Amino acid sequence: MRKNINWYLCKLDRISAWTLLATMFIYFISGYGMTKGLFDTRLATQLHNKVLPLVVLTAFSIHTFYAIRLAFKRWQIWDSFGKYLLILVYVIFIAGFLYLHFWYTKSLTKMTTTNVQTQNQEETSDDNDEKVKTTTPEVTTPNQSTTPTTPAKVLTTSVVAQHNSSGDCWIILSSVVYNISSYTHSGPQDHIYCGEDNTSALSSVHGSRYSSYFSSYKVGSIGASY
Repeated sequence: MRKNINWYLCKLDRISAWTLLATMFIYFISGYGMTKGLFDTRLATQLHNKVLPLVVLTAFSIHTFYAIRLAFKRWQIWDSFGKYLLILVYVIFIAGFLYLHFWYTKSLTKMTTTNVQTQNQEETSDDNDEKVKTTTPEVTTPNQSTTPTTPAKVLTTSVVAQHNSSGDCWIILSSVVYNISSYTHSGPQDHIYCGEDNTSALSSVHGSRYSSYFSSYKVGSIGASY
């Protein structure tokens, strides 16, 4: 017996349904396993950011489109208007998802504007206190020795490694050190490794755009004084 188009559509719908179920299990196992230390964080990040979203989008679109098509036929509204309306909804949905996945990235600077303003206010207050102190004359005795000049601190990987917590987080990106403590203060970020070189980790997630996100948090380059 010759198979018609509906037979192939039904088979495609079943394949997409099983694919959708499998990807949901992978999402759960990799995401929950990562939080418990049972799944490699970088592998889970790659799956969640690169592979699974596109697989889920494809399977979800096919499965739900076929189900709505059958419902429209049952309700006897599968006419030209119903077809074009459903296609238009899915085109907008898929285009919006692809835009968010490939092109849209929320600026980390906007996310931490309040924290940066608070930090600047604290620094301004400290500067004012220092100015008040400098206006007070100091009495010195002839035998009083001068305080030796503190040697300049140099940025090294060992210095960065000391700042390895979410509340005190320094990272290296392409040999440049950034203090992103105000970004990570609310908790550890899965794709950021405090006290380490994050060049390869962040470039795999954000591409070449990652360095612009932390431009306002720059401390200096490796080997330079700070």
